[in-house]
Order: sequence, then C-alpha cells, then structure tokens
Amino acid sequence: MGTAPKEVKIGSGPFEVDIMVEKIGHERAFVVPGRFHTGKDETKLPSISWKNCTTDFVRVWFPFGDRIFENRVERRDKDGKEVKTPERNAISFVANTFDILPGGTLTLFVSDNAIDGTYHYHVYCEAIHESAQGNSEPEVVVP
Repeated sequence: MGTAPKEVKIGSGPFEVDIMVEKIGHERAFVVPGRFHTGKDETKLPSISWKNCTTDFVRVWFPFGDRIFENRVERRDKDGKEVKTPERNAISFVANTFDILPGGTLTLFVSDNAIDGTYHYHVYCEAIHESAQGNSEPEVVVP
C-alpha cells in the first residue's frame, strides 16, 4: 500500500484512523493504521476519529470498548454536521455497532481509566461487502 505511518501529536485533537478501499488483486478495505497505542497519562490521546473514505457506510464494533473509551460518541457526516447518536452505556459497546456514513467520522474519547491491553475491533465495509483489514485484524493498544 505504501502508506507512511501517521505522526501522533498528543493533545492536538483526535488521532485519525482512515478506512479505505484499494484494489490489490481485488478490492479490499483497509484500516490505516491497523494498530496504534492510546498512550497513558501525559501521552494519552484525547480521542480517536475513524474516517470513512469509502463510497458506502462502514460499521465498526468494539467488543471491549468499555475498557478503552468514555461513554461519549461524536459522529459527523461528510460536511462535518453532527449525526445524532443514541446515548450508550458501557455494556452497549458489546451489544451495538457504530455506522459511519461515506466521508463521515466516528470519534470516541479515550478514558482516563483505560485498562492496559491489546483490543481487537471489527470494521465491516458495505462498499465491498467484506470486513476491513489492518495489520491483520485492527487493534487498539493501551497504553
């Protein structure tokens, strides 16, 4: 793919993760970067924003999101307008997914009490009717 690593600027706003489709033999969806660290204490990322760079919706699921994120969600469309999201409690990270419109973003806020670990998450890409790949399965690492 030839995508250079993203530079992380602590405290400068959300860290961006892109979800995109590329043709490598056949169309595949990728999460870039496929793995990243949230940091901790003074190096903690304030938030992480997933951007849908595909032509259809993507669906993101964090089975262990309650161990990483606050119960605060921001979703925006391609024009930056807020997309209403129902209030969620910690258990709903397991039971619910987040849809991101084409060109839109999903922003989750890293908890000050995030539990150390490596957490896989899942991204389904409607444009190719397939799950996206990262380094293998996308991961969030705390710290």
